[in-house]
Amino acid sequence: MSNQAANDLIMGGGAPAAKFPAVGSMVRGKITDLTTGQQRDFATQELKTWKDGSPMMQAIITMQTDEHDPDIPNDDGKRRVFVSSKSMREAIRDAIIASGQRELVIGGELAVAYVGDGQPEGNLNPPKLYRAEYGPPALAASSLLGGSPQPAAAPQPAPQAPPPDAQPAAAPAGRSLLG
Repeated sequence: MSNQAANDLIMGGGAPAAKFPAVGSMVRGKITDLTTGQQRDFATQELKTWKDGSPMMQAIITMQTDEHDPDIPNDDGKRRVFVSSKSMREAIRDAIIASGQRELVIGGELAVAYVGDGQPEGNLNPPKLYRAEYGPPALAASSLLGGSPQPAAAPQPAPQAPPPDAQPAAAPAGRSLLG
């Protein structure tokens, strides 16, 4: 167990979850931790498993954001994004590919926005649709985030178009979520 994991356990569990309550909600920041964990049922908090009993896993991305909730004592702005839905996973994967990278890395910048609702299946609520952008550490320190100009050879993250049935994104087409 790492020192941070031990401190999180002692102090109450680590960074709060990023929330996407309404279309246009977004979280962005510098990645400080990447891990995985077993999904939990939203209502019961029981661990989720597949029919064969194997655990349903998710990526957990911790980011340093500019968010500060006055209801959270000593809020340091860190937020965790739990990547369990297909839409969020695909949005982040597409953002990584568009940045010219092969994976997320600590120190990179990530922005994830809730851009609309998909088609409901059966009695379920419609799935949330997401758009994401990613800049690796070299780009994160460049003009992508308002810093010094980036080298001409560096790849630029391309905006990801939402599916045709999605509501409009919070940022206009062609506008970066990261800056």
